[in-house]
Amino acid sequence: MEYKLTCSAVLEGHLERVWCVAWNPSGTLLASCSSDKTIRLWGREGERWVCKAVLLDGHERTIRSVAWSPCGNILAAGSFDATVTIWDKHDGEFKCTSTL
Repeated sequence: MEYKLTCSAVLEGHLERVWCVAWNPSGTLLASCSSDKTIRLWGREGERWVCKAVLLDGHERTIRSVAWSPCGNILAAGSFDATVTIWDKHDGEFKCTSTL
């Protein structure tokens, strides 16, 4: 069986290399993390992909990995600064609630 993949969008916004992307459980948001020390949340608006939020505070070095909880309301991010941040969704916005 042969599969053919095609590029459906190029998401631009990070200022440096992107290290990891992860879909939320419902497939409506894509989280990306970067050497620019930010997490971006991407979603569709009509036919276009747009950046819905930029999570800025939390890490002092490259963010290397992001992962969603099964409920999709919590996002974890791991960084080269030797910390993991936990982002909880409250009132439609993600806030950093813990640094491990």
